[in-house]
Amino acid sequence: MCDPTTLMIMNIGVQAIGASSKSNAEAAAMRGNAEMADMQAALDDERAADAIVRGGERIFVRRLTQAQIRGRQKAVLAARGLSISEGSAFDILEDTDYLAEIDVNTIQTNAEREAWGFRSRAKVSRFRAGQLRKGIPSTLMLGQVQALGGLVSGGAQLFGGGSSSVASGSAVSVGGGG
Repeated sequence: MCDPTTLMIMNIGVQAIGASSKSNAEAAAMRGNAEMADMQAALDDERAADAIVRGGERIFVRRLTQAQIRGRQKAVLAARGLSISEGSAFDILEDTDYLAEIDVNTIQTNAEREAWGFRSRAKVSRFRAGQLRKGIPSTLMLGQVQALGGLVSGGAQLFGGGSSSVASGSAVSVGGGG
């Protein structure tokens, strides 16, 4: 079996390795989380672009529907013998166009707001990724400092603290009474 000094040295070494390994694992987790945040940002950028495209498609469909409605209105008004270039018939067509434009503007605004939300989320994800990456060196350094601190502390216990006369309470008083 090993003597107590050897066991203490082994314990000090294992603690130092443990502190270093822990900080390495934390740094690896931070790298992984930063990569995930980057992927989330890229996905949100794609979602923002998709929101604009979908908005454009909805606008196209709304304008196509508007043209169909306007065509039917013209046909009905003309079938009744009304002039569509003036008067109430003209007003009906103008109102239909106006309401369709309001719908188009609403669709456009909603698409832009949705895209803005995704772009904002992407910015936050990129910021988070950057902060995680900035923290990796200090996490690794902390692990090294903890490992070194464990070695120093263990060495002090092994070579100075555990068996010295000061630690055992039998220190000699210097300069005084006697």
